[in-house]
Amino acid sequence: MEENYPQPCVNLVLSQDFHVIALFIKPKSKSWPLVRQYCQRADFFYEENGYTAACFKPASSSMRYLFAISDMTYGWKSVYYFVNGKKIDGLYSLSWMRCYLDALSCNDWRAHCQRIYSYYPGGRNTNMVIQISIQRPDEKTTPEVEVAPERYLLPCKSLNFCPDKYTGHPSSLGDLFQAEAVSRGYADCPFLHPEELKKL
Repeated sequence: MEENYPQPCVNLVLSQDFHVIALFIKPKSKSWPLVRQYCQRADFFYEENGYTAACFKPASSSMRYLFAISDMTYGWKSVYYFVNGKKIDGLYSLSWMRCYLDALSCNDWRAHCQRIYSYYPGGRNTNMVIQISIQRPDEKTTPEVEVAPERYLLPCKSLNFCPDKYTGHPSSLGDLFQAEAVSRGYADCPFLHPEELKKL
């Protein structure tokens, strides 16, 4: 962080209580009064000596105002965004942000975020074969044994994580999932809980 930020702003940005912070430094735009009203709808609003901060908690319904703030301040040089204490270029540069906002609009965010993954061990014959069998009505046949698929609860549908691709890997599936979330830019999503990955 820049050293000229006042200490209260530094404390807010580094706080574990807030997930996303929009920090304004002496904005001069004519639309600032409207933007300021949106900022006041944040989970916490701070204003002193020309510095204004709109602070949003994880999984907060107030997060929808953050997108309005971002849209209205596009191109401003007086606004800075921080996610988990890290400065970012803009909200739309975050791959998970739009998906996260959609999840907030659902009654149960898990219905939007989580998915069930199934696969058949040893693969499954996908070739279409037509087989005709003629037998007497009194003749008994042995039923085919159907192999049940392995099923997993995945914490994020957007990552398209496939547990069967990691068979034999020395790391746990939870750690592999978390590593993929980091590489794809989803690790900061408040609804992402790698520890919830489990075999059903």
